[in-house]
Amino acid sequence: MGLSIWELIIIAAIVAFVAGGGRMNNILNKPLISLTLAFALYFLIGSFIYTENLQDPTGPLIFFLLYLIIAAVISYALLHIDERRLKEEHMNFKREGAFDNYGVNIFDFEYHFRAPDWHPTRQVLSTLQTDLSSAGNVESINNVVITDKDRKLPKHDDREFLKIEVERTLRKGKVTQLLFSSKTGHMFGIKWWFLVTGSYDKWKVFSFLLFSPISVVFWIVPRLLGKQNVAIKLQNIYPAVYERLDLLNAVRALNKLTMDTLINVFFQNIYK
Repeated sequence: MGLSIWELIIIAAIVAFVAGGGRMNNILNKPLISLTLAFALYFLIGSFIYTENLQDPTGPLIFFLLYLIIAAVISYALLHIDERRLKEEHMNFKREGAFDNYGVNIFDFEYHFRAPDWHPTRQVLSTLQTDLSSAGNVESINNVVITDKDRKLPKHDDREFLKIEVERTLRKGKVTQLLFSSKTGHMFGIKWWFLVTGSYDKWKVFSFLLFSPISVVFWIVPRLLGKQNVAIKLQNIYPAVYERLDLLNAVRALNKLTMDTLINVFFQNIYK
């Protein structure tokens, strides 16, 4: 006895919700909806296993239950590992997504200039660290190494960035600024990015673990290949006007301070 057409439709709809993104994933943030969908999905799968093994359903049902538990445990363990990686100073990636661990890139700027007799980017970064130390809302300033571990490269590509983190907002949002300097002949360049992230949404984590036996097939391979961080996907920027206002104010303040430092260093060394 197989599943009816309506049961297949329900299973397909639930899997689409779990595997999908955007608004579909936001629906799963509601605990009652998450529990209802999970119960319906696992009940239908369990019923299918039972009807297909009427003579001895115990073994298959136990196997299904063990799979649910093992998938949830593995998902929790990988989430915990990725959460710890977010706090490390040495980040790794492969080809794309170098800054994914720090949030979503909302703004970046770069400037290139010729300066044959001095190394301006070092002075800019040094002066910027001094200025930011007295800014008041800066949580940490330190250098981080981000490594591209692309297997097609003859060796790993390590690059150092200056990382500036601003204190979290009232709604737990955070702005991170990354700065990188480069030199080609007598040409120098400096570029910076502003990345924004939020805090863990407890219901998002709950739904992630609840549906992990189904969703694991969609993310486990990218995760094991180092192309995805599970923890960063479960962070959520609080949907409020004041939260967006606070984050934008932090970005604008940091950008203004960086630009002022860049201009001051130029005037002191080039236009003196």
